[in-house]
Amino acid sequence: MDAQTIGVLVAAVSVVIGVAYNSYSIHNSNKTRQAQIYMGIWAKMNSAEASEAWMEWENAKVDNIGDWNNLMKDRKMNASWFMWISIFEGVAVFVREGLVDIRLVARDMGNTFVFWWRRYEQIFKQLRIEQNYPRYMIEAEWLYDRMIEFGKQHPEFHIT
Repeated sequence: MDAQTIGVLVAAVSVVIGVAYNSYSIHNSNKTRQAQIYMGIWAKMNSAEASEAWMEWENAKVDNIGDWNNLMKDRKMNASWFMWISIFEGVAVFVREGLVDIRLVARDMGNTFVFWWRRYEQIFKQLRIEQNYPRYMIEAEWLYDRMIEFGKQHPEFHIT
């Protein structure tokens, strides 16, 4: 091999190594960002405020849309409701857009999403009609469906 051929080979190998390193760096940056997003969600869901809001609705008697409407007249219940539906919709968007891996959500929050959806599914669907807003909690419904599928594929996560 002459010097020119060796120079071309070294340049080509350098380009390949540079592309591989750049790809590796981007992958690591994405994983770091995903972890940051997830930890923000986790911190919010496990905050004292969220726990109190959860208990408000956990203890509420909601058998139909009339019960829900009556509870929503209370400012604290109203704020608690909107905090949790915002969390659920937000997490669902992050998962759908690939910003957070469903495995992360399923690990710590999977049953929370399943429980909430099952408990209030009829309320969500009625509100879509009453408010003429067919997208009300649509992302959360999508995430519920994905959680059920994920739970069937990964029984070790105990999503029921």
